[in-house]
Amino acid sequence: RPSEMGQTVADVMTRTVLSIPETASLKELVDVIQGHHLHSIPVVDAQGMLVGVVSLKDVLKVIVARYLPLHSAVSLEETPDALDDNTLEIGFERMEEMPTVQDLMTRHPKSVKPESSLLTVTVIMYMNKIHRLPVTENGKLMGIISQSDVIRTIFDSQTAKK
Repeated sequence: RPSEMGQTVADVMTRTVLSIPETASLKELVDVIQGHHLHSIPVVDAQGMLVGVVSLKDVLKVIVARYLPLHSAVSLEETPDALDDNTLEIGFERMEEMPTVQDLMTRHPKSVKPESSLLTVTVIMYMNKIHRLPVTENGKLMGIISQSDVIRTIFDSQTAKK
C-alpha cells in the first residue's frame, strides 16, 4: 500500500547494500565497517538471508568485556590512559578464540518489506531509535533504508509541490 506521499520503501531504498557473512571474523568486520565508514551492517547467511545486524556498539562491548579485566576499574579512573595499544595487543593475544560476527550480532533485527509505506518506516525508526533498516523479502536481504533516505524523500516531495 503506498504511503501518503505515494512512495514505498522500494521507491526509496538503497538496493546495493553492503552486508557481512555471519562467519566473518572480528577483524574482517572492523575492516569493512571502518573501510566504508559504517555504524552498523546487516549480517547474512550463505543464502543471503538476513540473520542479524552488527554495530560498532557490539564491537565496543567485546573490547570492554575482553580488556577491562586486564585493569582494575580504579586504575582506569585514576589514569584513563591506562588502556593503551599495548593493552589491546595483550588482550588479543589472550583471546583463546576470536569472536565471529555471529557471536556479536543482534539476531532477529527489525526489518521492513519493499512494499511498506514510508510512514510505517518513519514510525519504526523513531520509536526504536534505529538509523537504518534492512529491507527483506521472504527473509532475503534486498536493500536498506536510512533516516536520510526518508527525510530526503519527504523534503524532495515538499519542494516539488511548491
